[in-house]
Order: sequence, then structure tokens, then C-alpha cells
Amino acid sequence: MTGSGKTGLGICLLEEALLQGIPTLVIDPKGDMGNLLLTFPDLAPSDFRPWINEGEADRDGKTPDQLASATAELWENGLAESGIGKDRIARLRATADFTVYTPGSTAGVPAERHRQPERVRDRRRRGDPPRRNRPLGQWPLGSRGRQVRSALGP
Repeated sequence: MTGSGKTGLGICLLEEALLQGIPTLVIDPKGDMGNLLLTFPDLAPSDFRPWINEGEADRDGKTPDQLASATAELWENGLAESGIGKDRIARLRATADFTVYTPGSTAGVPAERHRQPERVRDRRRRGDPPRRNRPLGQWPLGSRGRQVRSALGP
């Protein structure tokens, strides 16, 4: 269902939660919610300039700085039509702390999965079967394990 406004609604809900001081954790496989980082309280052309596609500016017959200025004006007018002013953007920026974790990439804060503990690597080197594939009798059993074993028989 493309174009129904799910991402826009999600961003609005997140902004409202953040403005109320509600902690949020966003897991975003598609990367759409990263737009929350594009909060420029001054809505100045210089804020938009790093994001301007120079090829697009060239196709429009503008310099990148001119396109940045036009984009800033477009955003400011569009937000104003929705009742969103620079003060609200500044409040959001001041209230929320944004961190983007990027597994397998350095585009944000790298998030690496933990290495296997030494004992797991050693067990695999010895040829011991992984624990998940062991028959029930080979598991080190605690009180809960004894209950499982007794429920299944001797």
C-alpha cells in the first residue's frame, strides 16, 4: 500500500511523542524515519545546501545555492500552511536526542553484533554439537530442566 501516508503519520506521531518527552526507540529497516534528523530550526538555505543534488539544480537551470534557497522557502511555506513554525522545530530539536545506529555501516553510529564467547568457539572447535541440537539428556539441567525431564519420562 504505497502512498497512503503511513510514513508521514509515523513521523508526526514520533514528533508529538518526542515533544512530550516520551522516550522512543525506532527500528526502521527502510530508513524513512531518518527524516526526523532533517529538522532545521532556522530553515536557512545553508541548512539545506548539503542535501541539494547538484545535477537537479543544473537540470532546473539554477545554481545549487539558488536551489537551496528555493527549497528552504518551499519548506518554510509548507510548514507554515500546516501551522508549524520555526519555534516548534527548535523545540523538537532541543527536546530530542537523535542517534542513528547503522549495523554493518559507518553512515551512522556503527552497531556491531557481539562476538561469540570464547567457550562457544572452543566447543565448536572440539566438534561438540551446538546446544540447540542436543538431545534432552545432554543438557545441563537445573530445577526447571528436571521438571521438563519428568514430564517427558525418565
